[in-house]
Amino acid sequence: AIAIYEPGWLSTTLAYHRAGRLQAGAMVKLYFGDEWGLQARSKGVSFGLPPTEHALRAYLDMLAGSGLPWSVSVWGGDLMKTPLPRLALELGGHLHVGLEEFFDPDRQPTNAELVAEAAALCAEVGRPVATCVEAAELLGIE
Repeated sequence: AIAIYEPGWLSTTLAYHRAGRLQAGAMVKLYFGDEWGLQARSKGVSFGLPPTEHALRAYLDMLAGSGLPWSVSVWGGDLMKTPLPRLALELGGHLHVGLEEFFDPDRQPTNAELVAEAAALCAEVGRPVATCVEAAELLGIE
């Protein structure tokens, strides 16, 4: 898993990829900063790009032709309340959900609830959740 918090991090990752230096199974995790940011004590994005369609498309322009699998996640907010998850699924990406990144002062879901929300969207979009075998194949680590 390669965490991408800023566009420059993706540029570096792609340089390693072009040089053949990424290990099998590498997946690019695109992290977007929402209104509560990363470890924020008050509102205010503290890193990276906002969770918008234009920001995702900027990253995808950079990734074009690389063949690297990618996912989207939001730090300091709720991924499912942004335009990212549906768009990512429609464009061939994946979702990275969990309590580690999630923050909403008005909602305290469990990991299971967050995964269920993501799985429901996957089904709605026609991209069922991968089995363990399918995930290994996707990452090239059969």
